Parts: sequence; C-alpha cells; structure tokens
Amino acid sequence: MKKIKIFTLNKEIEKNVSDKYKSDTPDLIVAIGGDGTLIKAIKKYQHLDIPFYGLANGTLNFLMNEEIEKTFNKNLERISKTFKKIIFKKTPILDFLKNGIRQENCIVNEIVIGDSLRSYQTIKTYTNDGFDKIVKVGMISYSTPLGTTGLNRNIGGEITPYIDVPIYNMVSVAANDNFKKIINEEKHPKEVKFKKLDDRYETLVVVDGQSQLLMHQNDEIEIKLKKYIDIGFEVFDFFQTKRLVD
Repeated sequence: MKKIKIFTLNKEIEKNVSDKYKSDTPDLIVAIGGDGTLIKAIKKYQHLDIPFYGLANGTLNFLMNEEIEKTFNKNLERISKTFKKIIFKKTPILDFLKNGIRQENCIVNEIVIGDSLRSYQTIKTYTNDGFDKIVKVGMISYSTPLGTTGLNRNIGGEITPYIDVPIYNMVSVAANDNFKKIINEEKHPKEVKFKKLDDRYETLVVVDGQSQLLMHQNDEIEIKLKKYIDIGFEVFDFFQTKRLVD
C-alpha cells in the first residue's frame, strides 16, 4: 500500500477524511476537488518529487478521475492498494523570471501577458533558438500542454494532444488581429522571453488565472522549463477524449 496525503480546499471533506490519508511522508498527493484544486496542490507540493492524482469533486474536472466508491475514504483506500494500475503521465511545469529574478510561483497551465482587447502593449517575443518578433497585442497566452484546454482554448488557440514530449502553445489576441498563433513550437525552445517596449501603461501578467504582477517599459519576463511532474489517470484515453472533443 502507498502512503497518501490529501489536498483539498473543502474543509468538510478534509474533516471527514481519515488521518491515515494525511501522511507527512507520502508516496502520492491526492487532490480532491476540481482542476483548480489539483493545480494548487502541484504548486504547493511539487518540491516533493512525487506523483499527483486528482479525485473529482469540482465544477471543472478535466484533469480529475471520477469517484468509484461511495465515500472518499473508500476511494483513497482503493487508490493506495491499486497504485500500480494507475497510468502516470509526465507534464512540464515552468519557472518564470522577471528581470532576471526568479518568481516564487510556477506555471502549471499558462502565463498571460496583458488582459484586455481594448488596450495595446508592444511586446518583443524571442526564444533561445532564434525566433524574434515584435507584436502589438491586447494579450499573449503561453500554455503548457495541460493548459491548452483553459484560456488558450477560449481565445481560439489549438488544443495540444497530451503527449510525453511537450508542445507549448503561444497565442496573441488583439482587436484588429483577432486570434493568432504567433509561434510554431515544434522545435520546443528551452526558454521564451517577453520584453515590454512601450511606456504607455502598465501591463498585467497573470499566472494560472491567479498570481499577478506588473510589467513596465523594458521589463522582461523569461520562461524556462522547471521540471516534470507525474499526474495519474485511471483511464488515460477517457482523459484525452474529454480534452479533445468540443
């Protein structure tokens, strides 16, 4: 049997889950809730270098496994006993730096630079493999494979089939440009940089829909691969189908 540590934002669930599933030395983190709960669990516990498993109890459950037993305790007991049957897939999480200073947060889904179709920012985008382009946009979204079904999907970006070799997706949005993929990531550059060129106003940067900071003229955001973490699925094909079917 594997030792489990649960992570949930629901205090009632946490109170009713057995203490034996709150290990201080876990083999597996089980997030109980929706996709946002799993993302928060990854951010909090990714330093442990152990796998994650999502158990559905939220509104959006794209990343989550459905309950099989009637209670969470029975589901957790089943997971701990049948650990070897779970399919684990690697997914990248990303570091980002502002002006060379590593930020405390990490990127699981996406980072968005800019937040409005009505505003424009002039952003220089360049990568370690020679791509260099200046765009005037309302926002730029840079997504991991998992994140392509989030904001990226809503603004017209492609949904990346989830595979072990990551393909990132970068989409710009502007009032007169509509939705546009601004870089083909087939070469998988190891880092991407965004530099703000204009001085008209501050540019908001949002990470995974929550963490925020501001960019001013000549500020630079740099994104790098931080590490891979494993996410577990009972039926991986079902997960793929949920993501790719409109």
